[in-house]
Amino acid sequence: TIDSVRYSRILAMLVDNNTHVLFTGDTGTGKTVNVNQYLAGPLKREEYSPVNIIFSAATSANQVDDFLTEKLEKRRSTVYGAPLGKRFLVFVDDFNMPMREEYFAQPPIEFLRQWMDHSGWYLR
Repeated sequence: TIDSVRYSRILAMLVDNNTHVLFTGDTGTGKTVNVNQYLAGPLKREEYSPVNIIFSAATSANQVDDFLTEKLEKRRSTVYGAPLGKRFLVFVDDFNMPMREEYFAQPPIEFLRQWMDHSGWYLR
């Protein structure tokens, strides 16, 4: 559809400019399909290494930490990162799915927020 073409173009432009992207919309509007098509097609594999995470109601912050940490390469004693010469492109599907705690926090989302705000996180 025309909307799919628009979303794909916007995604490509934002990725090329190293900008975080968040697609929102009703169920069934093709958000996941558009991103997966981009990751499978025009993504520059020599520059980016895609990482897919699917959240569920049972997803915990520790699971997200473990999943991302196992993808990273150790560079120095406390410095980890994507393979040399590449950047990670992390796709989180069903972003709002983790169950809320008593005071409405969603720890997996807070973990990602810390990563975006501070360019990293503390090791457990």
